[in-house]
Amino acid sequence: MVKLLDETSGSYELTPLNRWANIHRNDLENILPFLMAVAIYQKDGLKQLFIGIILIVAFSYSRVAHTAMYAFGLQPGRRIFFVIGMICNIIIASWGAMSSTGTLYNGNNTDGLELSYYTVGFQWIYALLVIKIYFVHFFTLLARNSAGQHASPEDRTPTVVQEKENSSVVERYLNLSRNDSENILPFFIASLLWQEYLSDIASDWFQLTGVILGGIFCACRFGHTIAYICEIQPWRTIFFFLGVIVTIVRQG
Repeated sequence: MVKLLDETSGSYELTPLNRWANIHRNDLENILPFLMAVAIYQKDGLKQLFIGIILIVAFSYSRVAHTAMYAFGLQPGRRIFFVIGMICNIIIASWGAMSSTGTLYNGNNTDGLELSYYTVGFQWIYALLVIKIYFVHFFTLLARNSAGQHASPEDRTPTVVQEKENSSVVERYLNLSRNDSENILPFFIASLLWQEYLSDIASDWFQLTGVILGGIFCACRFGHTIAYICEIQPWRTIFFFLGVIVTIVRQG
């Protein structure tokens, strides 16, 4: 028999309350990269407005469908709609950043878009963070399958017949995902406010400093992830606090 881990209570019985708690946490973990992707889209419009709207609508409906599938314990529908939402976010973020870069590089900024090298720099930072968030999600899934440790009964496969011990690797990835949400969100809010209210009046040097700080934060999150997975101290702590300092400076 496979142990079924409930991430909220730590028990191996998934009650309806705990199932909805998992749904809520999954929504929060996916809406953050969606907001970052839309922030890129807002500045660029993806040049193909219709395609951009389709991707945004597809993500929105995939989250609604994912909630229904999770609530009723339906697989593989739940996983399919999760992947659809993930793909939509990655396409919006990466395509938007590449499109803005091409527009700025070729001098084709004729649509009245507020594009500059600093804006494009932030778009790439957001895009890399979106990809990084889903990188952790993907490896969490691999760790779950490897350990035979599932959050819901419907995740079990018929081929898994032997009970396995709790995997500390799974918990490590879950902690890493939560750490990303807790740190990337305040950075994103601070950067968004800075772009909205200060980018027009700030000097070139000030804007360049903002992009450099954003790049440092992004590098710190990647470094923190690697150090967390590989259990490397004190680098994990160093990368964490350096990212926090950058966020505080950005807010100031």
